Amino acid sequence: MKHKVDITKLHESAVLVDLTIHSPVTARTDKKVTASVESIHKLTNGGRWVKAIYDPKAFSDLRSVDYEIREHFTNSTLPFRKGCESIITGELLPVFLEQHRKLTAKRDKIADKLAEKFDELIEDSRKRLNGTWRAEDYPSSKEQFRAQFEVELDTLPLPRIGDLKDPILRKNAERAVEVRVNSAQQALVQRLAESLKRLGDTLQDGEKIFRNSTITQARTALANADALNLGGDPDIAKAISSARAGLEKFLAEGKEDELRDQPAVRELVASTASKSVREFEGIIQSLAGLKA
Repeated sequence: MKHKVDITKLHESAVLVDLTIHSPVTARTDKKVTASVESIHKLTNGGRWVKAIYDPKAFSDLRSVDYEIREHFTNSTLPFRKGCESIITGELLPVFLEQHRKLTAKRDKIADKLAEKFDELIEDSRKRLNGTWRAEDYPSSKEQFRAQFEVELDTLPLPRIGDLKDPILRKNAERAVEVRVNSAQQALVQRLAESLKRLGDTLQDGEKIFRNSTITQARTALANADALNLGGDPDIAKAISSARAGLEKFLAEGKEDELRDQPAVRELVASTASKSVREFEGIIQSLAGLKA
């Protein structure tokens, strides 16, 4: 992969971030009921009785905002260490943090309302679960219940490879960062290809009804793409520029109804998106060839 950016200085323009969302446990395996069912029906490892210890409907708003928080995090970052941190550039970080704080504040209000209804939630569960209700499944107070709602956003610096004096250690570190940057950029291209393919496939069917989120996802992917081109790969940059030039004005906020109501515009955007997908898929194939 071509790099225009000195990846040994990546720590100057990017940081690692990790998101963890904590919520109360809403379902538990009831070992007593499971054992009873197995005994009655003479089963061996026949399954588990999992009970909803809170009314699932009570947490619908929480699940919705949790999705928003995760989606915002994913759209603003790229995977960097498998199963661990993601990477975000300094260019995107301030905007990301501003929206992240708004979403977590929204979540805090939902959590506060749930905590105020803690006694009602417990009483509802007691009636709903009947004999399977267990006091030990729940926090002992609404304060403990509220403490179970938390969003953690950890930030970590990237290694300063230039500070390594040992040439072998420095070479190994450079290779490790290069591999991760290449993998992150492959993820970026894959994200762009998938979001634009979804857009193109949807718009090609003139009768298909689509949600605004189809447009929003494509718009967001393109808006963040340049900043997430970590190594400054010129082929990726060129494909991003081409896609933006052909699609940006049609994907602007408030243009959704125009795409719904004007078949000619819909067809043009579908065609342009499909062309961009082919460009990104070509890059993906070339990257796969380099990896092999």
